[in-house]
Amino acid sequence: MKSYPKLGALVAVGALALALPLAGATAVSADEPIVVSIRAALDLPVNANSDGPVVFEVTDVTAGEGPELTEADLVENPSAWCGSVDVDVDPVSKTISIYTAPDSEVCNFQTVSVTITSDQIGAITLESDTLFDQSLCPDDEGDEPFTASNEVSVAAETVQLVDNGVWTFDYTSESGVVQLDWATVPYEEEGEVYPTSYNTCGVTVLTFAAPVVAAAPVEPKLAETGSENTLAAAALGAGVLLLGAAAVAAASVSRRTARD
Repeated sequence: MKSYPKLGALVAVGALALALPLAGATAVSADEPIVVSIRAALDLPVNANSDGPVVFEVTDVTAGEGPELTEADLVENPSAWCGSVDVDVDPVSKTISIYTAPDSEVCNFQTVSVTITSDQIGAITLESDTLFDQSLCPDDEGDEPFTASNEVSVAAETVQLVDNGVWTFDYTSESGVVQLDWATVPYEEEGEVYPTSYNTCGVTVLTFAAPVVAAAPVEPKLAETGSENTLAAAALGAGVLLLGAAAVAAASVSRRTARD
């Protein structure tokens, strides 16, 4: 009996063509570590002596245990302000914490702005906001906030009536950017407006969700046009033709064998 090596090769090639993945198929990857860039700016803009905020910044750091931004990440300080805040992004609990570290110098500020950039952080939800809570300050720091007119006793007493200071807090999360802004609110006394500032002694905590990922598009049918579809159809057609040729060759061999 004769052997026909080409027959086996044809069958193998046809099977390989059918096994080729369709163009456009994608593999599912595991969750990636959260990489963030953080910028914090603290200032007393109403103060006539301000030449700009003190700025801390880190770029493309992987969130993990402990704060990602600390006072060690100082970028510039044109006004020679004291104090800082730490920013901690916890990938396990999905929380963002902004606080004054216990071993950091506690100082007065009128504004704090924190920007967190990451395409792995989605919508945020405020859990608590006590960043300017002076009741949390160490006793040796005192309880009286700085004002432009500390010598006016009535003004100082007016400020003291607010337990946790007077401030606004705005937060947004859009297109992979979380923006957090605190600002103390000036107060008016006998027609005079006084700027206020408060010691940053507390902590603000927010939770975040994973970003919403769009569903994978449905693969087009073979009858539709397009380069990917054309390649897939060609591969499938080639496989069918090769298998057909192999079948014809096999039948021919069978007939020859019978005659022999």
